[in-house]
Amino acid sequence: MITLTSLMIMVMFFALVAKFFINSFYVIILLASTSWFGIISNDIFGQVTPENIIFCCSLSVIPLIFISRIEKRVLGLFVFPLFMVLLFIYGVFVSYNNGNQLALGIVDGKQMLSCLLIIHLIINIKKIKINYFSYLFLMVGVIYSVYLFLALIFNFNPPGYLPVRPDGVIDFSNTIHIPIIHYIFIGVALLLCNRVSTPKGLRYLLLAVFFIALIIQSHSVVLYMTIISVILSLYFNLKDYFKIIVISVFFSSSVLILLNTSFNNLHSASIESRLVISAVRIDYILDNPYFGYGFVHEDSKLGKAFSEKSVGLHDKRMGTVDSGYLDMSIRFGVILSLLSLVVYARFCYKLLKFGVSEKIFVYFLALYIPSLLTWSLLSYNHGILMILFSLIFILTGKKNSNRKLIL
Repeated sequence: MITLTSLMIMVMFFALVAKFFINSFYVIILLASTSWFGIISNDIFGQVTPENIIFCCSLSVIPLIFISRIEKRVLGLFVFPLFMVLLFIYGVFVSYNNGNQLALGIVDGKQMLSCLLIIHLIINIKKIKINYFSYLFLMVGVIYSVYLFLALIFNFNPPGYLPVRPDGVIDFSNTIHIPIIHYIFIGVALLLCNRVSTPKGLRYLLLAVFFIALIIQSHSVVLYMTIISVILSLYFNLKDYFKIIVISVFFSSSVLILLNTSFNNLHSASIESRLVISAVRIDYILDNPYFGYGFVHEDSKLGKAFSEKSVGLHDKRMGTVDSGYLDMSIRFGVILSLLSLVVYARFCYKLLKFGVSEKIFVYFLALYIPSLLTWSLLSYNHGILMILFSLIFILTGKKNSNRKLIL
């Protein structure tokens, strides 16, 4: 666990960066979220891990938020991130009230504080260099895609990107684990929105590369979300039914292939272990459906009791990245979890008034709601940071722009 002195020094440093070099500040967050593209091992800097860097960045913007001027047009967007910050406070309080150490509760739920970055970005959106981030994210998508191709063809894995099975076992027959694979979608959306200037042939090539990469990677839900977002954007933006049919056929074929793969692996140890541990979590939820257990760290008394029933590396904690609904229900109770969905749905609806072709980002974020069945996207960095960076392009879209989706 990072020491308090180190934490304070890092927070003050990042506060200065956020104040005077805001674009560099968000580049640091982006690079940290990729775990330095697997090139730099997380063990080199000890407790200064990418996750802790993002946590310090989140804390560093608190004083900056209070001294900032806020435009009326974006006030409605603050409800969701503020609500999530309040949920974090609630989760820490409930955990502490149940006899757990305050520090352990904060550590277990610290990723939710990344919602503070959303508030900071909304306030300072006019200071962001849009073109710079457009090309940067396109490059991120290319790097991720190259990694996936190399892993598939040559069994090559960057040092920090290990192929991990759902049960936590390193298995080089599996696809490498890439943090926040959603960033490839941003590359797709930027090309379709014409946010980056590329020759037509190169644009189609990059789109093909990105979609193939999404098929290769192990999180099929990201592929589904991407294709559905493209279909919705084509329907509402271009009314191009031929292209919609073509993509729909591609989508249906992908679904059938992936469903067949899932069926063939239905009785694998990893899937069975997830079903078992989910049943254990449901029992805990039924025992305390209204208030939840807060942020229960695996080293706390309750966390150790739960860990003894665990059957996999990813299931040592009561919270889970494998189901947003279970994760939030066991932490905050069913009522607050449902309320958070309502608040998030309202947030996505508010975003629809920004931009034209940029609505493809909003559709992707709105698809979080069904995707929460298989992935925790509102309480961990892989979901929250995708919201953060999507806002860069959503909030800078022009409502009356003639720019349309290009395909």
